[in-house]
Amino acid sequence: MRLAQELYEDNINFFNNMIQLAYSTVNEYSKLMLNMIKPARPLHLALGGKHEEEEIERIQSKASNYLSILYSLSKGDRSSLFDMYEIGKRLEYEASEVDFIVENLSRSELISCEKASGKISITPYGVMIMKGEITVGYAPIH
Repeated sequence: MRLAQELYEDNINFFNNMIQLAYSTVNEYSKLMLNMIKPARPLHLALGGKHEEEEIERIQSKASNYLSILYSLSKGDRSSLFDMYEIGKRLEYEASEVDFIVENLSRSELISCEKASGKISITPYGVMIMKGEITVGYAPIH
């Protein structure tokens, strides 16, 4: 009986720790959500000095479209590699916009990028977001 009680207490402690971890993750997720596609460098330097708020919204929209196309092309297969500029051409984005979008999606861990080859793939988090399993800003635990 004593052993069962100890196991029961261990399980309760384990679940309490998991709940605390989940709440911490959700809190971090919320913080990251707000900064998902926040420019990695000053916007006026990256995009030529236009109004920042309008540009941020425009880039967020373009990044969302970019991620959607990558997901469609990959069919959720995280091992599929694609040329980042070819996807940009499909969306009629300039190369500088593609660089900026890929940099920010990569920093958000939604895509992975092989800088030397210009090849990109969608990450597990990118797939989960596109499937609606999690929302943007999820804080991955490493």
